[in-house]
Amino acid sequence: MRLLQRITGLEFLEEEFSSKAGNTPRNDIFIGYKVFDSKTTVQNRFTQGNALSCFCIDGKHDRVHVAFKVAKQDYNLITYVTILMKYKLKEEAGVHFREFEIQGTGEIERGSTRITDFAIMLPYWNKNRFIGQYTLIYSDWDVLRNDGLQGRPTKGPTPVSKMLFAEIMNNV
Repeated sequence: MRLLQRITGLEFLEEEFSSKAGNTPRNDIFIGYKVFDSKTTVQNRFTQGNALSCFCIDGKHDRVHVAFKVAKQDYNLITYVTILMKYKLKEEAGVHFREFEIQGTGEIERGSTRITDFAIMLPYWNKNRFIGQYTLIYSDWDVLRNDGLQGRPTKGPTPVSKMLFAEIMNNV
């Protein structure tokens, strides 16, 4: 029953958000990132397990960057917090989660071609408790994957959960 509910939910989301729906391009899908009010806001959201909008630079998927406002900053510069992925990982129903750690700050030019991917960091909550891990869903619907070489994080299509389907096959 859970599987049927998930499949129905995924089909609904695909219909709602797919650019192929009705063979017409969707104009209401946002591709970009949010600029948060301050570095403190970003840090608080990160430690409390709230979703964050982020981006990758130079195609590096082992870290993400979250933009925030700085008083009296040049309009053409974006200041960001760098958040590095750590090794501790978890898989839940095919969704891969990792522990992340705030590394520092940096700046990049607005509209830079070095910004290669946009993503949303979604927290892992279990029984109303934040576990301290996040997953990434990229703007092209690829996700964070933990099955790269030597356990390195990668970006790719949603993996099939072997544990989930093993449970189903054993009940047939």
